[in-house]
Amino acid sequence: MKANTEKKILKVEGGISNERRDTDHRNKTKPHSARILDKNAPKPPRSAFVFFLKSRHSLPGTEFYAPIPGKVWTNNPAADWKDLSNEQKAPFFEKYDLEQKEYQKRIAEYRKTDEYKKFKDRKLAIKRERRRSRRKKAVENTCMSNENLFKLDHICCPPDIPVFSNEFLQYNQEQENKVRHLRKSVKTLEEESKLLDRSIERYEAVIAQMKKSGKDDSEEGRELMSVKIKWSKALIDGLGSFRLPEGPRASENLEEFMVRLAEIQTRKPDHPILDHVRRQICGINLN
Repeated sequence: MKANTEKKILKVEGGISNERRDTDHRNKTKPHSARILDKNAPKPPRSAFVFFLKSRHSLPGTEFYAPIPGKVWTNNPAADWKDLSNEQKAPFFEKYDLEQKEYQKRIAEYRKTDEYKKFKDRKLAIKRERRRSRRKKAVENTCMSNENLFKLDHICCPPDIPVFSNEFLQYNQEQENKVRHLRKSVKTLEEESKLLDRSIERYEAVIAQMKKSGKDDSEEGRELMSVKIKWSKALIDGLGSFRLPEGPRASENLEEFMVRLAEIQTRKPDHPILDHVRRQICGINLN
């Protein structure tokens, strides 16, 4: 336990700067999207540093009170935390471990609820809408950059070309070709965006159908299992003491009993024991 705590402490102390640099790099290279939070989910565990902060201001007898002999706090909690030894930090990590274990239990139970399923559907819808917005924005930016490029070509047009000269007509033809190419590119991007939207809608419909089918199959399976249990109990009550030749009683192993009975029915349909079983089954209520 102590070794694990020391590893966690070293990881926290040594990894802060690298993690911060990685985070800053990601923030610069990739646009940040707001996290989609589930308000109904259990609260995640507090970190060891949070427990340390609370202990600095807690009173004796409270759950956060963890006095450290001979320690005087400054106005810099981060520096105070860094000055603590591994043994002094251990109680705070132990509290974190307890909350982490409790959180894992609660989150596992929560993921079985309908609220979690609704949150997953809502999260999927939000992500889908964000993807559509990004694609739409990309198309708009492409169109805008193409328009700016076309305007720039006009600005950079050589002023010394005589009007209606061969050079002017050739230059005008080049600009018209560029415009047609840009319009074709914009149209292609718009069509691709529409195709992607339709593909996503089809995939969503298939996923919804699969979920519904899985739910129906699950409900049907539960119903069939309930019928099987009820019929098995009724057969055991009616045929429990009955034994087949070289076979078990129904109460000992009902499935093997029924397999042996089917074999007798196949080999000797006129076997006298089959009439006895039929009379026994006729008296059983399977409803």
